[in-house]
Amino acid sequence: PNVLTVKLTAAANELNGNAATVFWDSRTKDVFVMNTALAPAPAGKEYQLWAIVDGVPVDAGMMGKCAEGVCKMKNIQKAQAFAISLEDAGGNPTPKGTIYVLGKVG
Repeated sequence: PNVLTVKLTAAANELNGNAATVFWDSRTKDVFVMNTALAPAPAGKEYQLWAIVDGVPVDAGMMGKCAEGVCKMKNIQKAQAFAISLEDAGGNPTPKGTIYVLGKVG
């Protein structure tokens, strides 16, 4: 009952079909992500999850090899939304790549 499900859908028309789901435990602050329809990342790139906190993106971790199944990400204390961008391998402190999917909490 403490786990919120946040559906992330295409952030732009040209990205239609992309999707992911975030599961956020409001008690423990654990975050899990499931890739439901993101294409494999090209060589040298990785998907990075962001929590949008008071309008500012906060790094929630790199998705790495979790193309299938559910992956545990960084704990997030609060968020109004979650997003996934495609970044250079290893990630960035702020999003520099295209935001593929976005979903509001609640």
